[in-house]
Amino acid sequence: DITPADMQTFLDGAFANLFDSSQGNTLWSGTSDQNLRSRISTSEILDTSTNANTTAFKNLMQVYTMVADLGAKNLNADAYQVVLDKAIDLINKAETDMPRVRTEVGSAQARIASANDRMAIQINVLNMNVGALEGVDPAEVSTRVSSLLSQMETAYAVTARIQNLSILNYIPVA
Repeated sequence: DITPADMQTFLDGAFANLFDSSQGNTLWSGTSDQNLRSRISTSEILDTSTNANTTAFKNLMQVYTMVADLGAKNLNADAYQVVLDKAIDLINKAETDMPRVRTEVGSAQARIASANDRMAIQINVLNMNVGALEGVDPAEVSTRVSSLLSQMETAYAVTARIQNLSILNYIPVA
């Protein structure tokens, strides 16, 4: 008994409001509008996810609900056609919005891959430096330390001799 005009009014009004309001977020998806944020470097934080509250996903949820839950098999042909037309319109809108969502997620993936590459290079450099520090030959270090000790002892001995020098030792006594 539902007329096409009544069905159109319902789909554009009360039914659409269930998906557009913040109540709709709780009712249909239970998710937050806040995407997952990740630190990918010391100075860069970015959104690394999307959520079910984006327009594209809301439109798809609306289509699935219309087709599955509005009792389409009990509608007359004209009212059913209104439901189908609205479903097709919403699918087209979702299809138009989905590339933006994919682009945002793809951009985040590319930035994460780039950050991972930079971190891998930094890790390699740090590992090489640590390896250079840890890879010191103990025998060579011992030889160098012994050589430095000998040089210091020689310097002390020369300094002690210089301190003992006095002009009085070289002046003839009369």
